[in-house]
Amino acid sequence: MPSEPGTIKDIVTQAADYARLHMSARPFQLFSVGLLIFGSKFCVAIFDRDGIQFSPVKDIWDDVRTFIRVIRRLACDMSPVQLGQDPTIRILTDREAVPWQHKAKEMGLQSFPIYAVTMGTGSHCWYTLGPPIWSSLSLLGRGTTVWRVCDSSKPDKILVLKNAWRSGERLAESTIYEAIQGTHPGVAEYKFGADVVFPGEDRLISVNNLRGDSGITNMPILHRLLIATIGRPLWDYTSDLELLQGVRSALKGWLLAP
Repeated sequence: MPSEPGTIKDIVTQAADYARLHMSARPFQLFSVGLLIFGSKFCVAIFDRDGIQFSPVKDIWDDVRTFIRVIRRLACDMSPVQLGQDPTIRILTDREAVPWQHKAKEMGLQSFPIYAVTMGTGSHCWYTLGPPIWSSLSLLGRGTTVWRVCDSSKPDKILVLKNAWRSGERLAESTIYEAIQGTHPGVAEYKFGADVVFPGEDRLISVNNLRGDSGITNMPILHRLLIATIGRPLWDYTSDLELLQGVRSALKGWLLAP
């Protein structure tokens, strides 16, 4: 995308807004593919957590065969993973989801698709319960989603899963948690965290690997974190005192960070 002020076309900002809504409404979407048509021209755009990539611009009438092939490819031939779905997750079928839907209902949670989430290695997974506790509405940046999950090996244990893109130039959140000595009421109880890899591979799921550009190392990397402390969003406070206590606990936890 151009960086100079005033050089970004209206169609690009409009399409980026659509991609933002698409990725926030479809959890575990790594990128969004869009077809941009302007006048008699068209191109394909891929929106990810670090920006936008465009295909060469073509003319519909001069390249009508290409235009038809692009439409067919996007609408009929490409798999969900090729269109941006995270390959390390799986949406459970209605039959598979029955026990987890019952568990979510017992917790008073709304009905929502159940996802089996892995780190890309091994068979260990976590099952989401209900809708996300939090889902980022931004396109660029961390793209965070937070879930209640059950561990596949301990289905009675409820954990919190944080799915977010971290900067390749910064420490992983799990590394920071592991550096904290002891415990504190203002710090969540850390269980596990790691960068996510492509299934069956050693490659990290990162923007540069998705783009096929191995020469860039500081682009966002997909990271997952599991904590045992289950709280409530700060905006769900029921009194001013409860709000102040929540803010105080968060500040105390922040002060302990290395």
